[in-house]
Amino acid sequence: MIKSDYRESIKISNALDMFISGKKNQIKKSTLMSYSLAVNTMKKAIGDLELDKINKSHRNKIVNTMQRTLDTTTINIRLRGIRAFLNYMIQETELLKDMPFYVKELEDKETKNNFIHPKHQKEIFQASLDILGTRKESIYSGLFFNDLWKIYLYTGIRRAEIYSLKVDGDFFSVLGKRDRHRIVPIQKDFSPYLEANQDLIKTIHPETIGRAFSKICKYLDYNYTIHSFRHTFACEMLSKYDGNIWKVSELLGHSNLSTTQNYLKSFPLDYLKAVFEPKRA
Repeated sequence: MIKSDYRESIKISNALDMFISGKKNQIKKSTLMSYSLAVNTMKKAIGDLELDKINKSHRNKIVNTMQRTLDTTTINIRLRGIRAFLNYMIQETELLKDMPFYVKELEDKETKNNFIHPKHQKEIFQASLDILGTRKESIYSGLFFNDLWKIYLYTGIRRAEIYSLKVDGDFFSVLGKRDRHRIVPIQKDFSPYLEANQDLIKTIHPETIGRAFSKICKYLDYNYTIHSFRHTFACEMLSKYDGNIWKVSELLGHSNLSTTQNYLKSFPLDYLKAVFEPKRA
């Protein structure tokens, strides 16, 4: 346990500095950035309070503030970051005795089990060019983002996993949840898109990726998130492997088969084959 030098409670901002210092050698940089963003979101919603002044009433205020500008997936990512921060303050310091409020994630009924139809994929690629531009010399142009969309679509990786994505022959590897390495056979060749943007990918924040995709979907009036690419990959692989859900679970890196089943339970195999393999269906 890290004993605090503070005899009394400290403010959120000071506690965040302590949290970052304590976790910087334990978790990925991108995860730490996400946690820091989450805590700063909480601070913006309720003010830079002393930790022991945070209470149950603040939970709704935090969520309501986020709902004004963020989608449900991003809100849940922020809530997980807030939970990790508060747990650290309880378990690793003497600054909090108990969880000040129950950090329950929001259920997103509208985007749950939502894959991107091939027709919509084409419209998303075109809208990215129309809205974000086509100049190759531009940082984060529509051309760049279309390459990102294809990487997500062809690999099924989570948003932050793109920073550790590497190609090795017919396989790719990523650093997934709980810092577990995953080696996956390549299903569609995405290497040209990764090679062309490797340096630029290192500079972009995961929130910037999410906001860009949200902007495109808002323009098209589509209710998708970055995570929809992962659902799309799962559905297409279920079609490709004739309903072999164990194979799909392995490709996605799920530790629990029920997670994969939740991705796919809304879609009959015949329907997926008609969508992704219309000539064979």
